[in-house]
Amino acid sequence: MSFQLGRPAVGEFTVLRFCHYGYPLAILNKPFPEGWDGPVFTTCWWLTCPLLQKDIQRLEGASYLKKMAGLLPEKQEEYYRKKAREKRLQLLSPWEIRFLQEQKPHILRDFLCRGIAGEENPGLKCLHAHYAFYLMFPEYKLGREIDKILPGRLERRCGGRCRLG
Repeated sequence: MSFQLGRPAVGEFTVLRFCHYGYPLAILNKPFPEGWDGPVFTTCWWLTCPLLQKDIQRLEGASYLKKMAGLLPEKQEEYYRKKAREKRLQLLSPWEIRFLQEQKPHILRDFLCRGIAGEENPGLKCLHAHYAFYLMFPEYKLGREIDKILPGRLERRCGGRCRLG
C-alpha cells in the first residue's frame, strides 16, 4: 500500500478488498493503533486505489456531495451511522476501551458519535470514505449509487500502475 500512497502507511489496518493486481482498493484503519500517541482515527474507511480516488474526486468536484446528500432517508442514515459506530468499537481492544473510558472519555465519546467519514453531524462528507464503507457493506445504498455512476470501475484493468501522482 505504501507504493500506492507514495509514502509509508501509518497505523494498523485491514484490507477490505483487493484489485485484480493484488493491490488494496480500500482499507479499514484501526482507530487507536497500539503505541500510537497521535489522535484517534475517526475515519476508519479509506479508499486506497488511486484511480478510484481520482474518479470519486471528480464526482465531488461535480457537486455530487450535494446531489447525494438527501439520498438516504433519515432512518437509513442513522442505521448506517450506528453500524459504523459498532464496527469502530469492535476495532478497539478491551484494554483500549477501558483506557479511553478512564483516561480520555471525551475522545471515546467523540469517536463513537462520528459518522462513516468521521463527520460529527448527520449528513454527507467525503464520498471516498462512503465508497470504501460500501466495499465492506455492499448493501449500503449510497455506495451502490456511487458504483452506478462509476460503472465497471472495480473491474477496470489498470495494468497495476497504481501509484498516486
